[in-house]
Amino acid sequence: MNKSLISIWGICSFVLLFSSCDKSKENNDPCQSDFDQNAMFTNIADNIIIPDYKTLSTSLDEMTNKIQLLIEAPNESKLLDAQSSFRETYYNWQRVALYSFGPAESEMLRENFNYFPANTSQIDQRILDNDFEFNQIESYDKGLPAVDYLLYGIGGESNSQQLDFINQNQSSLELYFNEISFMMNESLQKVIQDWEVFYRDQFIENIGTAEGTSMSLLINNFNKQYELIKRDKIGIPAGIFTLNIPNPTKVEAYYSQISSHLALGALQACWDFYLGKDLQGNNGLGLDDFLKEINVLKNGHSLDDLIQSQFSESFASMSDHPIPLSSNIGEGQTNAQIESVYEELSDLVVLIKTDLPTALCISITYVDNPSDSD
Repeated sequence: MNKSLISIWGICSFVLLFSSCDKSKENNDPCQSDFDQNAMFTNIADNIIIPDYKTLSTSLDEMTNKIQLLIEAPNESKLLDAQSSFRETYYNWQRVALYSFGPAESEMLRENFNYFPANTSQIDQRILDNDFEFNQIESYDKGLPAVDYLLYGIGGESNSQQLDFINQNQSSLELYFNEISFMMNESLQKVIQDWEVFYRDQFIENIGTAEGTSMSLLINNFNKQYELIKRDKIGIPAGIFTLNIPNPTKVEAYYSQISSHLALGALQACWDFYLGKDLQGNNGLGLDDFLKEINVLKNGHSLDDLIQSQFSESFASMSDHPIPLSSNIGEGQTNAQIESVYEELSDLVVLIKTDLPTALCISITYVDNPSDSD
């Protein structure tokens, strides 16, 4: 055979062999998985996000109506009704808090609903001055934390003291409640409308792993919300970041004393999202199914099993402290039991912030708080 032909054949054989090896490597790459992202996004949008927003909307409307009835003619029964609907609304907020992207980001939903702890001196001053112009986006005198203070704390520790204060300040309180309720409702209705009219379809079709894809948005906001639970709901009040000096007034919902209940609700919402589970407990496609599809292992163990096991440990640890978190935190130095809750929560961070994004080829892009790597 002609030497030139032999040489050409050799080059072609090498190229074919190299291409074959490269293709084999690509087929084994989890970033190129055939997992049906569209189906998972459809489940998350149609069965979790949109229904959870609507559930929050229903409870917000009920809370607003009951508070208006209370202010118009204050009595013990109406106060208890308003407080009950407030607790339900605050719990329902925990279900949607981790979806702070897309319409929720545009409408500044978290800023309008739940910047805590409440700035009570600012709230007191607004009522004194009859000033209800909210010019600052990131203020701590509106949303559910403000309602927490206005229904449970502004008049004193007892319901009779609250009723006395409402009777004496009906006009100002009516204006205050109307304004903060309006801001919450307006932003929430716009978020729901945007999801239903156009964002749902964009979200479902936005597949891939690059920054800005739906998978990237979900993983980043999942981690961001989880670390808010760990840091803001537990770590900061417990004194983890203040030389073990507790800050019990910095818990979420300090005045209604439902901070433990809210923290558990937020943790459950994160776990349900990971599983693709809706509010009724129906289990659809979620991140757990993605990890199983690509068979991700860590130290010889299923990463999905490790994540679910640590979710379970964290939930059990937090559930062991049902009394008001502010009381359990105590004073003087960090409560060892609360510190153990924080440590259990921290053990999940590496799994969901490092191992999970790496397995799914997602980059963590949100700006870290210095404590986030703890």
